[in-house]
Formats: sequence, C-alpha cells, structure tokens
Amino acid sequence: MKREWLTINAFGEKHKSELRDIVQLFVSPVRGGTNVELEVFVVKEISNIPNCHIEIARDKYSHLNGLWFSDVNLHKDRLEVDVLIGADHLWEFQKSRVLRDRHDEPVAIETKLGWVLS
Repeated sequence: MKREWLTINAFGEKHKSELRDIVQLFVSPVRGGTNVELEVFVVKEISNIPNCHIEIARDKYSHLNGLWFSDVNLHKDRLEVDVLIGADHLWEFQKSRVLRDRHDEPVAIETKLGWVLS
C-alpha cells in the first residue's frame, strides 16, 4: 500500500496535511459494463448532502422521463458520498449524451454509472 501527504482545502480554509493511504479501486457500473480502475486517497468522510429525491425531478421534467439515476436512495434523508471523482478522471466515466431543456431546468448527463443530475 502506498501513502502520500494530502492537504485538503475547502472554500479557502486550509487544513493540516495528513499522510493518507492510497489504494486501487475498481468502480463497477451497477447495470453492467466495463470496470474503471482508479488510484484513490482514503479519507474518513467526503460529504453527505440532503437527499432531494431526484426521482421527483424525473417526474416533473419531461426530458428526464425514464432515466435511471446513479444517486437515488429512497430510504434516507441524506446521501453519503462514497467516491468523489475529480476532473482528472471525468472522461473515464462521462458518456456523450446530455439531456437539457430550458436554461433554468436540471440537466442530465449520462455516465458509466448511470445518469447524474446537474
């Protein structure tokens, strides 16, 4: 196992550097497909966000009908972020389809892990 020093900064607030484990991670699409191999830092917690039940957005906006979203949990009030994929690996996951309607409505982006809502 490898280890490297990592400093995490959030919104201009500097945190102390810590020696972090680096592990190999294989991310597998739930609905089948090619695994993506990543080298990742291990951290206690990335984030958790309010679960806005994005399936409601799917029903509200016609351009989202029938999509399978990768980050749905019907049973929790908060979504725990288990893996944060940086821009340096974006194109290993993102596919070419983007669905949008009006400028003030959500945009769906297809990834190897399912659709994500922006």
